Amino acid sequence: MATQYTAGLTTGQVLTAATMNSIGATWENWSPTVTSSGGALVSVTTNSARYSQVNKIITCVFDITINSVGSGSGSLLITMPVASVATANGQSMGTYRERSVTGDQGFCNRSGTTVCFLQRYDQGAILNSGRSFAGIFTYEAA
Repeated sequence: MATQYTAGLTTGQVLTAATMNSIGATWENWSPTVTSSGGALVSVTTNSARYSQVNKIITCVFDITINSVGSGSGSLLITMPVASVATANGQSMGTYRERSVTGDQGFCNRSGTTVCFLQRYDQGAILNSGRSFAGIFTYEAA
C-alpha cells in the first residue's frame, strides 16, 4: 500500500490545487527530438508536448506534424522527457492517432530507456509528409 502524503497537512484539511502542484501533479512542457528509424526527416513541428510526473509515473501527451518526410522511413521516434526503468523493448505505453490524413491509430511503444516509437495497429507504414500524430503514453521513471 502506498504511503499517504501528509507533509504540511493537518487532520481534516482539504487537499488544495496548490498542494497538488507542490507534489508534482502539474503539466510541464518538453521538447522531444523527433526522428525516424531509417533515413532522415527534413522538417518536423512539435505543436505541443507536455508531461506530468507523480512520484515515478510519467504521463506524456504530444501533437507532432511531419512537414517533409525526406528520406525518413520506418517508425517515428520521439524522445521521452524522463528516462524510464529498464524493461522489455516494445512494451506498449499508450496510443496515438494520425489526425490529418488517414485517421490511422496505433501504439506508442518503448525502445530503450529514452525513446518512444509509434507503430500503426497493423504494423503498416506511417511516415509521410503532411501527417500529424497526437497521442498519450505513460511509463515508470528510472
